[in-house]
Amino acid sequence: MNQKSLTELTKQCGFTLSTAESQRVVTELSAMLTFVDQIHTFPTDDVDPLEHLMVSESTQVQEEPYSDPVHDLYLEESIEFIEHFYLVPRVIDP
Repeated sequence: MNQKSLTELTKQCGFTLSTAESQRVVTELSAMLTFVDQIHTFPTDDVDPLEHLMVSESTQVQEEPYSDPVHDLYLEESIEFIEHFYLVPRVIDP
């Protein structure tokens, strides 16, 4: 990362940086990009890819769906509903 690249990037993003901010950002981005380059040098030929970062089996207790008698009563008495959502009549005509 150099000053020219940063100037082009800030121009495309539509913001400006002061000289001090610009120098700090170039230094920080250069360090980040150097770190990424170092990571890419590690040999990973014998490493199996992960399918998922989380444990594949659930550790949570299986929960039963909650049924609310009041909600069920409202659904029974409502005029119209779709998949537990009430249809509200139009109040203002376009």
